Amino acid sequence: SSFLACILGMIFWVLRAGSLSAVAQEPQSLLSGSLYWWPMLAFVMTFFCGHLLSNKLFWFDRLCIDQENLLRRCQALKAVPAFVAHSERMIILLDETYFSRLWCIYELAVHSKTGSATAELIPMWMPLWTIFFISLSLMACALVA
Repeated sequence: SSFLACILGMIFWVLRAGSLSAVAQEPQSLLSGSLYWWPMLAFVMTFFCGHLLSNKLFWFDRLCIDQENLLRRCQALKAVPAFVAHSERMIILLDETYFSRLWCIYELAVHSKTGSATAELIPMWMPLWTIFFISLSLMACALVA
């Protein structure tokens, strides 16, 4: 999405200026807005809100299973095989404590037993670093402009 926004920005500026060399004569603030800020905004919106555009459902075990009520938690744990078996994809946010939690091992065992979903391991630091570098890049661009 951000790549497409950048390409569209380039096409817009070339068409507006008449040639690629004439684009260099345009004001720096306008160029950075269309060639940097709009693609960055498209990336951030897709990163945080892209799931709203699809009809796919998400199930987060920690959020969807009541952690306080023991009876409701037991009922939900009995339904875990059905959730895993009907899922298209299983994303595991991996940290150093993942395999020390029985809950996580249970979900992974159910996944390997049903084998219906592909599992993807994502280290917990990766989303945080992505957001950090986006923020750092935005601040650097704001300081330069």
